[in-house]
Amino acid sequence: MKSYEVSVSSRSESETIKGGESQGVRDSGWSDTTFFSLRDPAIAANSQYGHFTGQIHFGESETFAWSFRLHPGTAAAARGMMSESARLYLNGRATGYKDTHPSIAANYLVHSSTKVQANKPYKLVIDEQFPIARRGTRHIRTEFKFIVHPI
Repeated sequence: MKSYEVSVSSRSESETIKGGESQGVRDSGWSDTTFFSLRDPAIAANSQYGHFTGQIHFGESETFAWSFRLHPGTAAAARGMMSESARLYLNGRATGYKDTHPSIAANYLVHSSTKVQANKPYKLVIDEQFPIARRGTRHIRTEFKFIVHPI
């Protein structure tokens, strides 16, 4: 039976841009440490802006599956379609994994999966951007840092 401890340190922030100028960045962080095992392979966390889930699928190699959805109040501010881009970093370098959606509803459940290795520091970065009232744009960045430790 394979078991893993996953150290998680995450944060989410929002930036509003109006007339080409930033109206400031608001941080909404969370942190958690989760023990992934065959009986309990998942994490769920909320920030001020959305709900994140992550899960390890066990097998010959481990797969990290994730999802993120903006909270209804955050998504309601959208005045058009949202663009989403997610990238995975290993030791601070891009792994080549990316998930992009150029035109989706702001309440869309963004989800994907990728292979991961044990004892490696990963960071998943999710960027979402959508138009808001008065020709503004809201950019929400969510960072999910994790390490999968075999036990």
